[in-house]
Amino acid sequence: LEWTKTLGGAEEDRFYAVAVTLDGGIAAVGDTYSDGGNFGPAKGGRDAVVARFGPDGELEWTKTLGGADDDWFNEVAVAPDGGLAISGTTISDGGDLGPTKGESDAVVARFDQNGELAPS
Repeated sequence: LEWTKTLGGAEEDRFYAVAVTLDGGIAAVGDTYSDGGNFGPAKGGRDAVVARFGPDGELEWTKTLGGADDDWFNEVAVAPDGGLAISGTTISDGGDLGPTKGESDAVVARFDQNGELAPS
């Protein structure tokens, strides 16, 4: 065992998928019901989260996205430039993940290696 980390807040927090980054770190995606701790600020309902750890296990950054209803990320891949390609689902109508098209919608997001959303 090289390292372990526990992230979250007072409510339920989960990671569903991880990917090894180009430098040997880890990117993890999931969801949170917490407002505070390592995630936040809360957007409402369950929010989509992404976290980036360095090769030494140190947390480099986290992002929380969503709207008033439930949103989550469940897949992550590392791009050739070190950024992250993430997929998930949104039920929120508005918020960070855009307006919904219906009951629930598929979401794809692209982050650069510093945790910034890539321009669309």
